[in-house]
Amino acid sequence: MKILSTLLLTFFLINTSPINCFILPLSLDDIELQKETQLTREKLKAAITFVNSQEEYWHPQWQYQYHTLVNMIKKHNLKRGAEIGVAFGGQSLAILFKTAVEKLYSIDPYYHFSSDMYPDHLNYNQSIFNVLYYLVRKKLEPFGERSQLLRMTSVKAAQLVKEGELDFLYIDGNHEYEYVKLDILSWFDKVRPGGFIVGDDWQAEGVRRAVNEFFKGYVIHRKNRMWWIQKKKKM
Repeated sequence: MKILSTLLLTFFLINTSPINCFILPLSLDDIELQKETQLTREKLKAAITFVNSQEEYWHPQWQYQYHTLVNMIKKHNLKRGAEIGVAFGGQSLAILFKTAVEKLYSIDPYYHFSSDMYPDHLNYNQSIFNVLYYLVRKKLEPFGERSQLLRMTSVKAAQLVKEGELDFLYIDGNHEYEYVKLDILSWFDKVRPGGFIVGDDWQAEGVRRAVNEFFKGYVIHRKNRMWWIQKKKKM
């Protein structure tokens, strides 16, 4: 069954346009989805319609970051990594499908926080997050042990990863200063010396402030809205 799922996903990815190649529409007739979300048929229909429309809207705007990170992984032969802030799973899917990464931790709580804690347009209500989590899980399941989707905060997830285990870390969670700083603090030691710490949304004041403060003495590289540093090697 897993082999069949992989073949079907591969066929889907190859035979779709570049814009939509990572979109996997949900079905109202999916029995597993119905049981897992416990929504009425009417509410589930509305949630699926919303999630599908949001993915179609956001994916074209995020493709640039998929290519940038994938190229970095290939260039430096990176094998183990983590992504904080998975959303619709496009970045994780691109990494797993287009690179030889052996292990990818994809971390997202898929939980609705108060607007004070997470003032973001992607802070959906909990019903939407439950449907979205199901969608992403189904996208990543065919990659087996190469993929581990962790539905929890980045701080909790960091406790499951060994020091120096990662070749790269991608940060795209809460863009408020205190949370970007917390992501960096929680995960910095998880990345080996010489590894890469990468992030998105440089235009956000909280991101720039946290990155500039933490990485004083580093060369901070930038491309479009992305930023990255290479962790210093031990002498």
